[in-house]
Amino acid sequence: MNIIYRSYVMYCLTACIAAVSLFGEDVPRTRNLIFNLQGNFYHGSIVGRNHVDGISGATKNGHGTTVGVEYNLKGHPLQAEVTFGWTKQSIHYGPPTEAVAGERDIKLYLLNIPVMYSFHFFPKQRFGRDFPRLILSAGAFGSFTLLQEIVDSTLESPDVSSWALGPFLRAAYYPWPFKWLQPGIFLEFYRSFVPNVYDDRLFNDDGIAGQLGIMNMGISLRL
Repeated sequence: MNIIYRSYVMYCLTACIAAVSLFGEDVPRTRNLIFNLQGNFYHGSIVGRNHVDGISGATKNGHGTTVGVEYNLKGHPLQAEVTFGWTKQSIHYGPPTEAVAGERDIKLYLLNIPVMYSFHFFPKQRFGRDFPRLILSAGAFGSFTLLQEIVDSTLESPDVSSWALGPFLRAAYYPWPFKWLQPGIFLEFYRSFVPNVYDDRLFNDDGIAGQLGIMNMGISLRL
């Protein structure tokens, strides 16, 4: 576990060093390449259907960090990012819905890679160029489970997929630009559809397939 936390700290420090290194350069009047740093607060993890939707209410908040880049391709903003974070979740089992009684704690360490197209609204002219104040983005993401911690004393272990794919949506608001950076807030959603991230055979039916569903919010810095 110490390795995971140390890797996360090094990841954050590397992102900060990359941001500070940009301050030594003059800001050009037009920029085709924008860097994005985010501090993330997750809510969500494994969600399902029918009575398993109650699982999502047992989630606890997680955290993460994002480093991304936006490239303006002839007026078309394209973004790609890498996010490292973790989610925590507790699942309770009990009759009569389930055949067994018990509790399972799940912690997933995820590497998410969203790719998206962005729409810029309400640009503000400052320092010789336009700064968008509202950015709406839509695209797809791939999620990779780097490590899973499943704690239960008597329950049968579930099947947890190491990857997932699905759509991605984000809204970001940047109220006031500065010369070197543009701070703001964001809200985004991940929802996987393939494959089944979580397959639990302890329910009375033929097994419940859960998907990855995450709401993410936090602070964003455009550099």
